[in-house]
Amino acid sequence: MIRKNTLKFEYLKVEDDFTHCTYFGGNQEWFKTKWRRMSGCGPTTGSTIVMYEDIKNNIDNKKYTKSQFLDLMNDMWQFITPKVGRGVNTIELFYNGFEKYIEENQERNIKTTFMKIPKEFNERPSNTDVFKFLYKALDNDHPIAFLNLDNGDETKLDAWHWVTIVGILYDDIEDKLQVTIADEGLLKMIDLGLWLNTTKNEGGFIYFE
Repeated sequence: MIRKNTLKFEYLKVEDDFTHCTYFGGNQEWFKTKWRRMSGCGPTTGSTIVMYEDIKNNIDNKKYTKSQFLDLMNDMWQFITPKVGRGVNTIELFYNGFEKYIEENQERNIKTTFMKIPKEFNERPSNTDVFKFLYKALDNDHPIAFLNLDNGDETKLDAWHWVTIVGILYDDIEDKLQVTIADEGLLKMIDLGLWLNTTKNEGGFIYFE
């Protein structure tokens, strides 16, 4: 049986102020400084999540412009701040920063839910368990932050990188798990099952309610 779920891609759209080109989520290459472009995937992912939730919860909101999204990325940098030599390399660095951003900018509390993927192969959850975790988040209309420190054999995924999971497809007969991610302003489909079975480092998933 094939099971799938996606967010509303319309809420992920970012429009270029001048060319009117449409992106899906942000791109760390939009930062103005070299260091931020090199290490800014964490705050970019956090910004994509904030934008999605903002548009979802405010029906009068339309898609962000690229300049508006860059302002959000720079604000998020103050909370999800990459460390020299390691970036935002843990689940905790991301969600602690994200929670502080929401507390200071939206004056509300949020619930954080996460799943860690250990470095040790024999301690990792199954494809089915990961699917259930991700499906629940998407079914409740929440984007998912995804950290991978090693992309394994999945060549469409950059290593030491945060992206936003916005869709899922699982074939329980073949045990094949794929996800759609927003990365570099694009929607991409990757083989998450391949990543789970071949990554040589840890990672994880976070969503916020």
